[in-house]
Amino acid sequence: MPWLLMSYLALGVALVVAVVSLLVIGAYFNLWFQAFLCGVPVSMVRLVRMRFRGVDPRLIVLNRILAVKAGVEISTEQLEAHHLARGRVPLVVRALIMAQRAGLDLDYDTACEMDLAGQDVCEAVQSSIRSAGLDTPALSAVEERMI
Repeated sequence: MPWLLMSYLALGVALVVAVVSLLVIGAYFNLWFQAFLCGVPVSMVRLVRMRFRGVDPRLIVLNRILAVKAGVEISTEQLEAHHLARGRVPLVVRALIMAQRAGLDLDYDTACEMDLAGQDVCEAVQSSIRSAGLDTPALSAVEERMI
């Protein structure tokens, strides 16, 4: 009789694990699939870890897709670290894209430092572009191509 109780217990635990796994996969499948199709691979485990660490996976993945599609290489880890430092990830990514399009030399670390110091990085890049008299495509055009 104890073996019957143990088998029911094991079955119950397996069922709970299966339900939780399905819920996790269902919650992140669309985001994972979108990243996969855009050539920005990110694992389900990483998406779950982001959530546990207090990082919005959607914010990180969509901004990484935007950067990669615009030709700016930024890792998921870099974006997560900036987010955890209370940085504004979308502004940094957009500023890097604008700087690259304008041919300005702005690296990721400098953009993050400016952002964490409270400076509006996008405005700084735009003022550099205006002062240099450069012409760049609008950022909204870059975002439209991504979608």
